Amino acid sequence: MIIILILYKSVLDRKILIVGGYIVAVFIQAVLLLTSFYPYLPPWHKTVAISSLFWLLAVVVCVPCNTALCLITEQFSSSNEQMTFASRGRALMWVLATISTGTFTWTMEKYGFAMCFAPYVVISAVLLLVLIVIYPQKKQDLV
Repeated sequence: MIIILILYKSVLDRKILIVGGYIVAVFIQAVLLLTSFYPYLPPWHKTVAISSLFWLLAVVVCVPCNTALCLITEQFSSSNEQMTFASRGRALMWVLATISTGTFTWTMEKYGFAMCFAPYVVISAVLLLVLIVIYPQKKQDLV
């Protein structure tokens, strides 16, 4: 924690933290997907590896996900627009999470974990590219 605070004051900026966090999250998702596809890993080792990667993914993705939503919200000038689009964004995330949760078990039973998880990796990579494109270039663009 102290190292992050020191780096934040000297090297890290908001863009590196948000986009870098997403890059790490997409990388973990890709490694998780490749681990699930890898046929030569013993089942017990595969279970431990996938479980560890899921825990790591849960920890890594929470900060950039919420911060990116704040960043998108900050693109609107009035506080009324900010609250409107923040609430719409959260509502959309909840609807998509409900659909994802409701169909995950059925899809996993029918197609297996790798085919069930692959769309999440692809969608995350596309959203990472969108985030890189829409991210403001200058500090004054953030206000």
